[in-house]
Amino acid sequence: CSLRMTTPEVATNVTGSLSAWGCWDAGWSVPTSSGITQARKRLGPMVLAEVFERVAGPVATRSMRGAWLREWRLLAIDGFDVDLPDTDANVAEFGYAGSGDNRSAFPKARVVALAECGTHAFVAAEAGAYPVGEKTLAHRLYQRLRRDELLTADRNFYCFQGWGLAAGTGAALLWRAPTQLELPVVKVLSDGTYLSVLINPTIRGARRRAAITRTAREIAEGGDAQLLDPAEAHLVRVVEYDVPDREGNGAGQLRRRQCFRYACPRGIPHRPDPLGQLLAQAPVEEHPPQQRPQRRRRHLQRARRAAARTPGQEPVHLADRQLNHSAMAVLGAPAKEGTHLVQVVLHRR
Repeated sequence: CSLRMTTPEVATNVTGSLSAWGCWDAGWSVPTSSGITQARKRLGPMVLAEVFERVAGPVATRSMRGAWLREWRLLAIDGFDVDLPDTDANVAEFGYAGSGDNRSAFPKARVVALAECGTHAFVAAEAGAYPVGEKTLAHRLYQRLRRDELLTADRNFYCFQGWGLAAGTGAALLWRAPTQLELPVVKVLSDGTYLSVLINPTIRGARRRAAITRTAREIAEGGDAQLLDPAEAHLVRVVEYDVPDREGNGAGQLRRRQCFRYACPRGIPHRPDPLGQLLAQAPVEEHPPQQRPQRRRRHLQRARRAAARTPGQEPVHLADRQLNHSAMAVLGAPAKEGTHLVQVVLHRR
């Protein structure tokens, strides 16, 4: 079962197997796509939103490859837009992308989602009008993070306020740092990473910023972590690594910086082992760093196309991810072979 299948096809596969197993009415007929769409319209958006909230959540077990990094469940945050039916209500609520001759053909909604790495199951999502920025929607999601989760994010999601909201939940964070972000070296660690401090950009005085940096150095040497006001600064660990170019001649090689934060007894994001090497490989260890955003974006694009075809597709997508992961676990198949396993299981008689 995959997002390329229509809802009637999914219903046919599922109910066909249930009927063969004697737990479904064989006389029931599968509704058409238009019938399912009309039923969703009768239910209304609030009901579908409640269904999504009830079923959304992580599904990976500890044995799922690519879903965990040590004790943390790996999550990724990203955004995409969805084409909507061209109605007056949608235009008023969501608006178009662009203007004039460059205006989009259909109204668009902007969506930001928290997805579980490994299974690609949506954990939470926020939708808004197209003019609403991804950072604004992301701020509504950070409060849903938990202490046993590690959230990865690309550099366009970073801002001091957003980092503070996410860090306040106790979750571990691993975010790409924008190129222009100032990251002073507070302490160099044995594995090549270093401690730094994120300072609130509203603090512009050089003396005050220097004082905050000195306080961060005191904390790094064993001082009281409470000395650093979270409204002013956050102590972080910075991982720098190179992304080699595809040709291998070094011409397109890029330098990446990632800010890492997790809770520990003294509030210092440091461990004696070479954690930086492990973090540079997150969130999907078997793929090179430059391929991860494209892989995640391709998955979100498939979800976007499914949502555009049939409004309210997200609960179906979640059921697909959960059933797919369960089938993989039962058959003992590796993650990369899970795409079509559900079809195999459901068609077994």
